[in-house]
Amino acid sequence: MRHDGGFFFVHELEFVLHVGSAGRVELRALGGRRVPAALGRAVLSAVQRSTEATAKPAGRRRRCEALSAGTPNFFHLRNKKSIPTNADSAAVRVAACCAIELVAAEIPRARVAQSLTHQRRGFAERFCHTKAMEHILVINPGATSTKLAVAVGEHVVNAATLRHGASELQKYACIWDQFAYRLEACRRWAAEHKERFSAVVARGGLLRPVEGGTYLVNDAMLADARNNVQGEHAANLGCALAHELARAFDCPAYVVDPVSVNEFEPLARYSGLPQIERRSLSHALNIHAAARRAASELGAPLQDLHLVVCHLGSGISVAPLRGGKIIDVNDASSDGPFAPERSGGLPLQQFISLCFSGQYSERELRDLVRARGGLLAYLGTNDVQEVERRIGQGDAYAREVYEAMAYQIAKEIGAMATVLHGKVDAVVLTGGAAHSTLLTNWIAERVRFIAPVLLYPGEDEMTALALGALRVLRGEERAKVY
Repeated sequence: MRHDGGFFFVHELEFVLHVGSAGRVELRALGGRRVPAALGRAVLSAVQRSTEATAKPAGRRRRCEALSAGTPNFFHLRNKKSIPTNADSAAVRVAACCAIELVAAEIPRARVAQSLTHQRRGFAERFCHTKAMEHILVINPGATSTKLAVAVGEHVVNAATLRHGASELQKYACIWDQFAYRLEACRRWAAEHKERFSAVVARGGLLRPVEGGTYLVNDAMLADARNNVQGEHAANLGCALAHELARAFDCPAYVVDPVSVNEFEPLARYSGLPQIERRSLSHALNIHAAARRAASELGAPLQDLHLVVCHLGSGISVAPLRGGKIIDVNDASSDGPFAPERSGGLPLQQFISLCFSGQYSERELRDLVRARGGLLAYLGTNDVQEVERRIGQGDAYAREVYEAMAYQIAKEIGAMATVLHGKVDAVVLTGGAAHSTLLTNWIAERVRFIAPVLLYPGEDEMTALALGALRVLRGEERAKVY
């Protein structure tokens, strides 16, 4: 037996649970099956116990009883036993879930009748897509860890970070050599937390340029990921991990807003040399998630808003959004502000001299600007909390470097505001480093003349991934084809 919010599967028989007004609860068995009386009585008893505890003290009470509604596949609870009318409907659902689990063994193991009419089957399919709280396995591979989570509907209910020690990763020459090792770790964790999933969703890596959205994993995506078509990155493993686990669970595999989301307008693509086109490689997943959150807070459709969203992490992406699309953004791996461990844009002539100085190989230079630059290069740490601790102890140099990073971020926000002709509804600061009040205050002091500053610390990429898959499962969006 499993339950997805208001939609239940007992063995292979489906039930709908509806919580209405005046303490009314309804169970409906799809496929014309009869709701067993024992199930109805157990739900009534559990609902009564649960709602006694969740109702407000002043709530009026109504009588509720179990009553067959005449049609064999309905079971209503109403009108005799005492259930508070102001009880939390969510608590009613939870109570009913528990009750159904207790009596699940009494339900005969059977499939939904094959004789269902096409119309009734269509209703069931539409209900599944629009109302169900789906169980989704979420995978987010990083350089030294793989984050995993189970989401039920909109909420992540179980999460873990599988750490991969340096001694273990040293066994592998490249990212893809780690695939079997990470896959086995994911399989073990998933097996412990859920036996069935509605979908598996993963972070997308450096794929070919695509517009934002949720993509069904296919052979073309897997081939490009394995070929590191736009560079090597741990996120490239995501689609392949999702694909293998989805095969085991017999469900679809998706990626959401991969790093390579490219929604640039034509003018944004020019670099200054025809041999080099500006690339859109950004923290698109969190940028889009923060933009949706801002639209909700501002009470306006995302399509109508002009936003500048700044992701503050180990790399920094600053993006102007119009109509929900990232129409420009700095390449967080080689452009824009310096970050905790990335150099950002560098003075070109001096960098060319460094390239030909003989001090570094090509691989060492790439590592220098992508993983050993920024705060790490200046202060020997990429931990903003450590930087703030030093500042608190009177370290003037640490303060100057940290404020210089804020200065560069604010300057980039100002530049991106010009892309929107200065018509900006909000500047949004998000990402892990947005937890630093010192950093965000410095930035806000310089940019609040542009627009109000909204602060959403953290990344919450796992929820963003789950919601991307959920929108497809519920029919709110179509899955895109890579």
